[in-house]
Amino acid sequence: MPTPNVVFDDQGVPLTGSIDVPDTGIGRDVLLLMHGFTGHRMELAYFFVDLGRRLAARGVTVYRFDFRGCGESGGRFVDISVADQIRQIEALMHWLRERHPEARLHLAGFSMGGLAAAHATARGAAPATLTLIAPAGNLKDVVQRNCDAGVALADGTVDLLALPIGPTLRDELANLDTYAGLARIDVPTLVIQGSADAAVPLAVGRRIAQTIPGARWHEVPDADHIFGRIAARDALARAMLARMSLE
Repeated sequence: MPTPNVVFDDQGVPLTGSIDVPDTGIGRDVLLLMHGFTGHRMELAYFFVDLGRRLAARGVTVYRFDFRGCGESGGRFVDISVADQIRQIEALMHWLRERHPEARLHLAGFSMGGLAAAHATARGAAPATLTLIAPAGNLKDVVQRNCDAGVALADGTVDLLALPIGPTLRDELANLDTYAGLARIDVPTLVIQGSADAAVPLAVGRRIAQTIPGARWHEVPDADHIFGRIAARDALARAMLARMSLE
């Protein structure tokens, strides 16, 4: 089925999304899937397009949104923060509940989006299941590496591939405990990561899984950060479906 787009009004700022709908139509299971730092709703090498279609083929309706300042959404990249991405996820979850009141609503996030999804759940977003794909508990280090690789500008931002990394995010991360509060999560959770992930150390993913009560840790052999092999994406989709009790 063709992938339609949808726009969510987030306090006057449009968030642009795409919907992967099963051939049988929207059914019982609906998933909100959120991208990582410097990413978008397609992700590198069409990671999210591939994942959305794989899940839709098994009956899951997948909503993929660009965060504010990312992809085709409104807002400015320079203003992004973990706190605001958490708020956006909460708003999108509320909207999806109103849009699909009979559905089981699932939440998944990748890298920075995984970190935001975890904290949105800890604050009460209450999905039926939570999937954290290579969650960036080391986001402070990731942003610092990107700043070191970019070009410092006179206004205090760093030019990284024409994306301005601003002081809002850097100041937030200087004081953010990325693990705090995760022990409050009380929904079935999957933390999944590739063994060859060069962006997020495996120890970070394992620690997040150990912090969340009852979370399943799943390590995919030889997979990189974006699960950039067909076999790795097969394994990711199967693990997500199993946690949703659909396989």
